[in-house]
Formats: sequence, C-alpha cells, structure tokens
Amino acid sequence: MKKLLCFIATLAAVNVYAQLNEFGFTGGATLSNYKSKQGGNDESANSKAGFTAGVLANLVINKNLVFQPAVNWVQKGTKDEQTMQGVTAKASITTNHIELPLNLLYRNNGFFIGGGPSIAIGISGKLKVSDGSNKSDEKVKFGSSDNDDLKAFDFGINALTGYQFKSGFFIAVNYNLGISNLAAGSVSDDILKSRYAGIRMGYLLGGNNKK
Repeated sequence: MKKLLCFIATLAAVNVYAQLNEFGFTGGATLSNYKSKQGGNDESANSKAGFTAGVLANLVINKNLVFQPAVNWVQKGTKDEQTMQGVTAKASITTNHIELPLNLLYRNNGFFIGGGPSIAIGISGKLKVSDGSNKSDEKVKFGSSDNDDLKAFDFGINALTGYQFKSGFFIAVNYNLGISNLAAGSVSDDILKSRYAGIRMGYLLGGNNKK
C-alpha cells in the first residue's frame, strides 16, 4: 500500500510539474547599435538590423509570476556612412552572440511584462569598410588585448513585454541595455557599450496555455 501511495504521489507531482512549466522556441529581428565614448565625447552611428533565435523555459512560481531563462542567438551591430571631398565611405560591423537572459515575468490574461539580467558572449563578427572603389572584409577579434576589437563578455539588463495566445503562440518585444565596457585594449578612457531592441514570435510546448 505504501508503495502504491508513493507511486500515485509521484505521478501527481509529475503531472503538476508538466502543467506548470512550458518550453518553447522563438525567432525574430533585432535593431542594434553600439554607443562609444572617446575623449569625453559621446558618439554613435546608425542602428543596424539583424536576427535572433532561441529556446526558453517558463518556470511557474505562482499564478502570475514566471521565471523565464532562455538561450538566444542574437545579432548585433552598427553602421555608418560619411562623405568627404566627394568620396562616400561606408562601414558596418556585425557581431553574433550567445545570450542568456534571466527574466522574471508577471502574467495576466495572456499579457506579460518583466525583465532581468542577461549575459552575452561574442563568438563571431565581421567588419566591412568601403569607399566606393576599395572594399575590405575582416573578422572581428574578441579579446582584451590591444590587438583585439571587442571584449567578448557583455553583461546587460533586459526588459520585455508581450502577449501569449491560448494556443501557445506568443509575440514579444524586448530592449537590452549593455552595461559592460566592450572596448578592448589598454586605453582607459575609451568606452563602448551595446544596446538592441528585438521583436520575437514563438511557440510554447506543454503546460497550461490558458493564461
């Protein structure tokens, strides 16, 4: 009898866990930029479009609160164009990151809003420069030495909001503000920080989707 009761309790616990937790995937677009400060002057170029994709889990705390860790591929970057003496020079940088946001969400009747910290690691990137007749295409070097372009580690703050349908489909927008100084090398007065806005669509598997 004790074994039977233990078995029933285990099944009940698994059933509750399955109802309260959801797992899903997302995909969407980003609009990003890098803001720099050199010699006391703030500078920024133009925002650059990219893409993002990832997986997430909704771990229910109570009726309205959800802890949502995720693993995302996020594309960031910036671009600029300047004309001097009749020559137009264009430059763009595209960087790819693995991002781990840890968001706490409030949900009510399908709507959700929240935020939390995020950690991102730069894994690849390209720097393109063109003056109309000459072009260069170089890989972005991640590291902290004078020979590197950007530091790989980026700590940020993430905020997001959206709506989840009863079917499990959802749409969300987020804004991520980088806090870490990404300027590589030993020049102490150079500051470079990332920021991006994203729009995502996704689908949640499992759990009770009737929020």
